[in-house]
Amino acid sequence: RMIAEVLTSQGHKMNHSSARTHFISIMRGLAEDYLRADGNDPTEEEIAEVARTPLFQSAIRDLYENHLQSN
Repeated sequence: RMIAEVLTSQGHKMNHSSARTHFISIMRGLAEDYLRADGNDPTEEEIAEVARTPLFQSAIRDLYENHLQSN
């Protein structure tokens, strides 16, 4: 919801459902890369499960924040 509110306030009309869909899509891509890094061939269900896991999402946020702070 917060993402949708921020984007809307910046002139990009976005409702909560659309923001969530975009967010999960990005998380799925990152989860797939993460799962394939060890040579695995994950199923769509495995990718979706990891992408929706709050711990995975939090770890991605932490990595991104650390990256921003180091630049």
